[in-house]
Amino acid sequence: MEDLVVVKSTTMVQPRNVVKKKKINLTPWDLLRLHFPYPQRAGRLVKEVNEEDDTVSYFISCDGDGLGVKFVHAEAKTIAVKDLVKSGFVDGLFGSLFFPATGIKNYQAKANEEIGSEEDGEISSFQAVLGHIWRSRVKNGGMGTEEETHCRVPIDMRQRLNPKLKEECFGNVIQTGIAKVNVGEMLDHGLGWLAQKINQMVRSQTDENAKAFAENWVKINAEIPVSVSGTLLVTSCPRFNVYGNDFGWGKPIGLRSGPPFTDGKLVVFQGVKEGDIEFQACFPPQVVVKLFKDGEFLEYVDIVS
Repeated sequence: MEDLVVVKSTTMVQPRNVVKKKKINLTPWDLLRLHFPYPQRAGRLVKEVNEEDDTVSYFISCDGDGLGVKFVHAEAKTIAVKDLVKSGFVDGLFGSLFFPATGIKNYQAKANEEIGSEEDGEISSFQAVLGHIWRSRVKNGGMGTEEETHCRVPIDMRQRLNPKLKEECFGNVIQTGIAKVNVGEMLDHGLGWLAQKINQMVRSQTDENAKAFAENWVKINAEIPVSVSGTLLVTSCPRFNVYGNDFGWGKPIGLRSGPPFTDGKLVVFQGVKEGDIEFQACFPPQVVVKLFKDGEFLEYVDIVS
């Protein structure tokens, strides 16, 4: 049988100018995410056993001939581009949603109008759209009104720390903010109330609690759940201009994240058009069937068919 995927070539791309540093220590945020599919950088992830105190250390090694990024050119003979850019079910879970710029602005205005106060700051377009998806997911997910639902959002702490970190800072400096609400209370309120909860959570991420987390995360054995019923786990960032990358093959026409495809995972990027936000949502089929019939949900959402 002919191979489905054929590797054409492999290339190791190395930086032209680099200040060689043999060892780069990881931040607590990096270490906390090691059990996720880790995006390897220009170097090797090294595990070191410390026998004197029975602990394990991880760091990035940039020493040796392995410095650089490996590009693999492969050909999938049985898969067409149209198969990759459309939505569908993978391992029983679904994704991809698109929010046009006009709909985003309208929904942001609706959320701010509902709260009627700027005491906690204006609700952003991303917070409004995220609240819309979260509420729709819970409303169509069959949760009990007494249950608690969470929305976990990665927050870049580089400019929130004191002193602020430089843009060249290596590694993840991302705090996971958690908004928690009661299901019944969520369904009794509108979009503005829920988006405001997300807004308040984001604003609470300060230099003080970030440093406290960095000092105490080992003691409290903090973990990020891969999949929890009734929870949204947001990854990436709406400011990430993935469609601005051109590796010599032309402008990208579609982007899909890889595994793990877990219930509640919500990957977000800038959309193809200016002002758009693109989500890849992983929801169970029974939830998706209800979302397709939810007029309130579909009012501001385009789903790729």
